[in-house]
Amino acid sequence: MPVTPFYAGPRCRIGHCGPLIVACLEGPTEISDLDELERCQNYLGAFYRKISVVTVMNAGYMAINTGVAERGAQIAAQYRDSTAANVIIINGRGLMAVMARTGLAAFSMLDRSGNKLKAFGKISEAMDYLQGAMRDLGTPLTEADAGAVIAFIESPPKTTTPQP
Repeated sequence: MPVTPFYAGPRCRIGHCGPLIVACLEGPTEISDLDELERCQNYLGAFYRKISVVTVMNAGYMAINTGVAERGAQIAAQYRDSTAANVIIINGRGLMAVMARTGLAAFSMLDRSGNKLKAFGKISEAMDYLQGAMRDLGTPLTEADAGAVIAFIESPPKTTTPQP
């Protein structure tokens, strides 16, 4: 199943493949990006009991802005019972990866949702984990699906109009 684009803005791209949301961050996260993620979760919630989310920090950015971290924690708490797997991929090295891990640590301190975030430094490791987690839920992510997700992650960003 291909990844269906849901939103593309200047810093964030969001798509979905069955019950899996793929959010690719290309710059510092803004509250409006998190609003789009919430909109995608609401949309998929009408079709699936449990949703998994993979967030990819392609540019190594995660804002340490308290408002963004608080909004992220609010969304995590709101979807705690309907989130099957929550994965973050820090797709960078060096200083960018350190900045991303710092932002992730700040978010983790504010997140009281009980969600267990799993962080990975490699896309392949995250996909292996997601395939196992989704298989356990009865909504398997096939090799073809995983390939489509990887292609979406690695595709160049372009801005589109959000879906209704």
